This record gives sequence, C-alpha cells and structure tokens, in this order.
Amino acid sequence: MKYFILVLALVCFALNSLIARYVFNEDLLDEVTFTVIRLCSGAFVLVLFLLLSKQKNRALSQCGSWYGAIALLVYLIGFSFAYTALDAGFGALILFVVVTFTMVIGGIIQGQKLSLLQWGALSVALLSLAYLLNPSVSHPNWYAVLAMGLSGIGWGAYSLHGTKLKLEGQSPIQSTAGCFLRAMVFVPAIFPFISAIQFSWHGVVIAIICGALTSGVGYVLWYQSLFWLQVDKAATMQLSVPVITLISGVLFLGESVNVIQSICAVLILLSIGFYLKQKSRLG
Repeated sequence: MKYFILVLALVCFALNSLIARYVFNEDLLDEVTFTVIRLCSGAFVLVLFLLLSKQKNRALSQCGSWYGAIALLVYLIGFSFAYTALDAGFGALILFVVVTFTMVIGGIIQGQKLSLLQWGALSVALLSLAYLLNPSVSHPNWYAVLAMGLSGIGWGAYSLHGTKLKLEGQSPIQSTAGCFLRAMVFVPAIFPFISAIQFSWHGVVIAIICGALTSGVGYVLWYQSLFWLQVDKAATMQLSVPVITLISGVLFLGESVNVIQSICAVLILLSIGFYLKQKSRLG
C-alpha cells in the first residue's frame, strides 16, 4: 500500500508536466491564469480535506510556513512559464536535475559530506545536461530553461523545508495545505507578468484538475510517502517521473526525442540514481 501511494504521487508529478504542456500548446490559458487557478483550486481542496480530517491539533493559521509558501509559488510560476516553450519530457528532466542539485547543495550547507564517487556521479549528470542543452542538440528556449531552473530551485527548497515542518509535528496535509493557502496571498503580485491573456473554459477545467488532484493531492501523497519510506528510496523512485513524462509526451502530445537526447537523458538518470544509491549506503 505504501508503494502504491508513492507510485500515485509520481504519476501525479508526470501528469502535471503533461497537463501544463497541453494547456499552453493549445493556447487554452495564459501562464499566469493557469498558475493562479492551479494554486487556488489546490488550496481549496487541501483546506477542505484538512477541515474534514481528524487532524485538528493545530489551527489552520499555524499550518505550513511563509518560506514554504514562497518556495511553492516560485516552483509554480517557473513551471508554467517554462512549459510555454519546453516539451513535457525535456522540461521534466531539467526540473528533476535542478531539484536534485538544490537538495544536494542544501545537504552540503547542513554539513553533509559527499564521497568522490558521488561527486563523480553528479558531475556526469551536470555535463550530460549541459550537452543536452547544446543548441546543436536540442535548440532550447533559454528563457524557458531558466524558468524551469527557477522552478526546480523552488521545488527543491520546498521539499527540504518539508523536513523541517515534519520535525515541528506537521502532517503532510497540514504542511501542504498551509503552504498553498499562504501562497495565495502573493497572487496579486504575479498578475503584472501576464504577457497576453488567453482564456477558455476547457482550460479552466483542466487547470482545476491540475491544481486539485495532480498537484494538491499529489503533493500530500508524496509527503506521506516520505513519512513512511526512507527519503533516499523515495527519491530514487522519483527517477521514473522524467521517464514517464518523456514516453507520455511522445505518445500523447506528439513530441519527438532523438537518439542523442535519449542518451543524455539515460546518462543523467543513471548518474543521479548512482548518487542516490551511494548516499543510501553511506547513510
């Protein structure tokens, strides 16, 4: 059951990328409107779940944190702007690498020591990503790549902060609902970033699904998995997200992946998987 919940969380992560890319590729919503609907619908469902649950040991105003809310908002905004130009699988791969390096840097700041093998694995991952971003290989949109990089930093910081909230006694649904709710305070600040308004009711429905189910509920499932399983084991299984997204992007969105891009993706995933395996052995 524990692994089933983890798998559901990972599928939700992959669906977020596929949904966002579909919405922007079809011009159903602009990036800011999509982000706001995703955030607000996620907050509504999570707060509803929290109020209906038996977890009433703390007031709603005490759930989550402002740091977590800002990190979450950076992730959501960067994610949306990135997928206006990046393929779903390509974006998911960049996101995963940046999240990994953000968490590695966070660990080093907290005093974690890396072995020579771990440094080597991370170097291979970074060099593979750099080659993948070579204009002769992928012709990337650099503004979108930068946006996804910021999104990865936001999600990595949000994930690291989740450990602190756990130590403070907050459950997954409490911390996630609190951060979503606090992030809504900053919504007016992101409206000036709208470049061109796009709106459709079809897009609104999809954005609500993305916010309420694949984001809100998906993040609770992820944090619940981290409560039950070793973080390294869960993080290793997260390697499947870019793979699921790459394959689904080809099958359902008509995206293409050439041989060189595939080799770079495999090298990135194998090297990060090796790093996580070494980290698990060293404890």
